[in-house]
Amino acid sequence: MSFRVVGYTEKGDNNSVNEDHVLINGTLLKDNRVAKVFGNTVVAVISDGVGGLDKGEVASKIVADGFKDMDPGKASIARINWTINDINQRIIKGERCDNNKEQMAATLAGIVIVDNAYISFNIGDTRIYSYGDSAIRQISEDHVVHAPREKEPYASPGSVITRYMGGDGHGSMPYIIHGKIKDGMDSFLMCSDGIYRSVDRADIWEILCLEMGIDKKTAMLIDLAKRNGATDDKSIVIIESAA
Repeated sequence: MSFRVVGYTEKGDNNSVNEDHVLINGTLLKDNRVAKVFGNTVVAVISDGVGGLDKGEVASKIVADGFKDMDPGKASIARINWTINDINQRIIKGERCDNNKEQMAATLAGIVIVDNAYISFNIGDTRIYSYGDSAIRQISEDHVVHAPREKEPYASPGSVITRYMGGDGHGSMPYIIHGKIKDGMDSFLMCSDGIYRSVDRADIWEILCLEMGIDKKTAMLIDLAKRNGATDDKSIVIIESAA
């Protein structure tokens, strides 16, 4: 089974820097440039710097960089857990060594695909969906609780992130699922909250089901998020079966 992959990231209008980082098959994406990949193995990661803390862009780059050398053919749940723990320790060490990076943190959403098998994993509120002709469903888990605005040290309006890279113990425990890619549900969407907080799931699915290239679907989702008032950083990875 082969896949077409498109990724994109851009800075939000209200931010001085893009705190999102996107990695596809070992390559970090540059802002405002569409990246395209084709193959039967995929390693894709989106990391979003946690709002309200310093140096979120540094933390998210450490997260994405940590998956640069992952060999999809050797990936396993144990290996992914080890990698996440190693990245987490790098962020914590950076916090201790540099006061300017104190309390930096980031989310993580990733997927590894080899032929028709996949492992998806996430920490925080960056999402992963699987979709096909008949349905779209979220396969990641949102690690957030709702809170009054004045109690928001981390994250999006109305919520507090309860798990994040940069924490220790339970706070950095990933949600992991794995399985075989099924006919009719053989595609994936990964996106930061700059997309799904501004575009309804029904509208996301409607765009994903259009008969057009995934680069155009990516552009439509970004444009719709902007038209709906999104001001946060926006990142997308779309993975569709080419078989």
